Amino acid sequence: MFGKRKRKIDYSSFYAKYKDYQFTVLKYLFSIIISFLTLKTTGNLLYVIIPLLELIIIFLVSNFIIKKNQIIGCFINNLFILFYNVEILVLFFGNSFVTLIMLNNLSSWEALKGRIFIFGLGIVLLLTFSFLPTKYVETQNKITYYLYKYNVVSLFLLSAALTLNLSLGGFFGFKYSPGKSVYDLAVAEYDYIQLIQKAERESTEKKKLFYKEEVGDFIKKPKNIPEKPNVILIFTEGMSQHIIDDERNITPNIKELQSKSLNFSNYYNHTFATYRGIIGQLYSGYQLDNSDQNHLISLQSILKKEGYHTSFINTEAHNEEFTSYLNHLGFDSVLDAQPSKGEDSTFDKDAYKELNKLMSNQPDGQPFFISMYTFGTHIGMNSFDKKYSDGNDRLLNRFYDLDIQFGKFIEKFNNSKYSENTILVFTTDHATYVDDEYRKSFPNQSRGMGNLDKVPFFIYYKGVDPQILDVQGQNSVNLTPTILDYLDISRENYFLGNSLFANKEYRTVFSSLFVSELTYASTSDAVVRYLSKHEEEKMETYIVDYYSSARW
Repeated sequence: MFGKRKRKIDYSSFYAKYKDYQFTVLKYLFSIIISFLTLKTTGNLLYVIIPLLELIIIFLVSNFIIKKNQIIGCFINNLFILFYNVEILVLFFGNSFVTLIMLNNLSSWEALKGRIFIFGLGIVLLLTFSFLPTKYVETQNKITYYLYKYNVVSLFLLSAALTLNLSLGGFFGFKYSPGKSVYDLAVAEYDYIQLIQKAERESTEKKKLFYKEEVGDFIKKPKNIPEKPNVILIFTEGMSQHIIDDERNITPNIKELQSKSLNFSNYYNHTFATYRGIIGQLYSGYQLDNSDQNHLISLQSILKKEGYHTSFINTEAHNEEFTSYLNHLGFDSVLDAQPSKGEDSTFDKDAYKELNKLMSNQPDGQPFFISMYTFGTHIGMNSFDKKYSDGNDRLLNRFYDLDIQFGKFIEKFNNSKYSENTILVFTTDHATYVDDEYRKSFPNQSRGMGNLDKVPFFIYYKGVDPQILDVQGQNSVNLTPTILDYLDISRENYFLGNSLFANKEYRTVFSSLFVSELTYASTSDAVVRYLSKHEEEKMETYIVDYYSSARW
């Protein structure tokens, strides 16, 4: 009857007291929220706990500096928060912190226009909240005045956060630390620059280390294949073999043709990403920098000497960097494909139309070599034409659409005169990139290395008996010598790889060596492992020697 009177909260007084801290609260609240969001991507609470500990450290350190000097403290706070937020957002979208390969392939991010809204929104929020003004957070009261005056409590909290952070890092590994990631990235970038500079200083005399008088002859060309058959080589953007093998039958046409072909199983990509993947396969070597040229001997240069007319279909004609890259590969002609309606790039439907058109316009009496890179399955893209099932899965959409367009091409190809004198080689530039869409589409797929995986490589000729050749972890650096061996073509070269038809004793260390920036791994015997420090140093010497030879 006579209940206690409820105390009325004076919100205006509360707001007046703390309004100076509103931007500071919003700034840290944003970082906290996106940190918890990474659970959706990683499923690992350590990716939340350890970053939040580092966020506390950022707050305590910058708050102390802000008290002494507002300008310097805010600058340091903004910088650290920016680094933190970038790492966390990349973790959310890509399942890893920022890597060197991401930085070196920023030009490829233009392809993410298919998700321009979500990525654009992320960038806007990132910059907005990272640069919100920060005030010194007053923590004094009558009891703790002297403790806070001399920063005893702050130092205690800082020490506790640092100790806990280092303890968790030491026990579980520092891979969960955005701060350690930033440090490692800075060190890697410095080492990478040093590596490039070292290669630039090396003498061209190193070239003789890689010289070979001939391409190894380990298999005879099937008798029903003409003496100089036409060759079509298709590099599909970012395709792992498991996509073809998937029980949902995402790519039935590719799967069917693979079963009718000479198929190389347990075959891996030798590098990442597109620029290095294509040039590395055509020249059977490695590339340290996207923009650098390779002046050694390539598949197209050897076929040109054999009387072939060589062409490359450019499906990214609007991309000046990529176009320049293709123009320096030594093909007789680079055809700029017409972009798909309303798009900058040529999607797979129109790319295969361009291939049909170019094939039919080849001069009579001269064999041709046509290579093409299809763009439609690039990260961030959606299907231009056909959708998989209900169309809600963007990644499955783009591979399903690729398969439809490839199937239409194969149908026309097999009904044309070219099927009698043309071999078709199907492969990829690199493995499928692991991002949030990939994990959603393939939740049961896991890799020890996100950029390394089994990839398709098969050779089709109508009438040749199908065969599966287990290459036991050899990789795409072996593509060119394998094709030449299959065609019974042998010339001098500087190939690091060898024919996949060769016996095991003919394999080199490069036959199963994955190199991407400063990452070195082996896929020998179809087992992925990082190289030891000693092995890395040895391989780096070889790669630098090759690079310095190739670029001159």
